[in-house]
Amino acid sequence: MDVRFIAATNKILLQEVNAGKFRDDLYYRLQVISINIPPLRERGEDILLLADNFLHKYHQLYGGQRKKLDTEAEHIFLTYRWPGNVRELENLTERISLLEDGDRLLASHLPARILREVQTPMASMPPLSEPLAAMADMDYHQATGDFQKRLIEQVMQACGDNLSIAADQLKLSRHALRHQMLKLGLLNTE
Repeated sequence: MDVRFIAATNKILLQEVNAGKFRDDLYYRLQVISINIPPLRERGEDILLLADNFLHKYHQLYGGQRKKLDTEAEHIFLTYRWPGNVRELENLTERISLLEDGDRLLASHLPARILREVQTPMASMPPLSEPLAAMADMDYHQATGDFQKRLIEQVMQACGDNLSIAADQLKLSRHALRHQMLKLGLLNTE
């Protein structure tokens, strides 16, 4: 008999083993192949694909008009942190498929808590008010590098360390933001 197990968890099992909360012998038996799937908020490109897939699924299941995300709703989906991960996204699209008419999923169809959360993360940031006197000993390149580093740090913090959302807020591509963060020492090269 050939038996294979697939196990999934939202915990970091090695930390659980070290804390004595998970058996180490079982950990090493299960640890043949490990696939780490980051949370939905870190996979911005997947959010719209999954949402469209769920909208199609619930159109097939419940009938009615096939819904598509409008541009504003797409932006909100990409900006929202999705603490409930893929299940939250699926439940939201199912609810909207059932309750809303029309062929568009609009921002007005979204719950108020989501709309409140995504309202301009940059507006909630503290001002970048470093006195110019503190930069007096820096040359132009040092001062602009320091400014860029502080700006990126604050935007990343305001966006919950979501690279896609921060790039959108800074009007940069995700690749360009990642490059700047590497250049400024804000990302590990591992």
